[in-house]
Amino acid sequence: MNASVIEHVAAMPVDLDPAKCQAVLNFLVREARLADESRWDEWEALLEDDMLYWVPGGGPNPDPDTTLSILADHRARLGNRIAQLKTGRRLSQQPVSPMRRLLSNIEMEAISDTETRAYANFALYEYRVQSTHQIVQWAGRYEYRLRARADGSLGMFYKRVDLLNAAGPLPSMAFLI
Repeated sequence: MNASVIEHVAAMPVDLDPAKCQAVLNFLVREARLADESRWDEWEALLEDDMLYWVPGGGPNPDPDTTLSILADHRARLGNRIAQLKTGRRLSQQPVSPMRRLLSNIEMEAISDTETRAYANFALYEYRVQSTHQIVQWAGRYEYRLRARADGSLGMFYKRVDLLNAAGPLPSMAFLI
């Protein structure tokens, strides 16, 4: 990573030192790449046991306990979803759609000494090879909550995906956004 990006992240109004900012940024980029490449075992290793993966259905002030969600998975359900993806028998993902995520406007803040919250805008491009041979575009904002692990790495215990078009009609989503 070049120095200007590190300086930009470190210069944001956050209470994180540059080394922690770099570790968080590295985590976000790795998490996106592993999802893009369907490297599910490695992606799943980034998750904490108390993980919540949430894609709200739109509307003001959504709450995963009281409002419609496109997806609201705890750790065990995510494990089941990943196991399904790894079987290769999801018809909507045969063959697996090549994808690329772009992250921008990354912001970070400390929640506590061991936990960090990060936000990033995203654009995701999915090439649907299955039958339509089209590029489907997804865009929105991610919120991540990360926790320092005993080995010095970071683990993700929360990911919220706010889709721009969550309140409108959505194409089928047969992957983890």
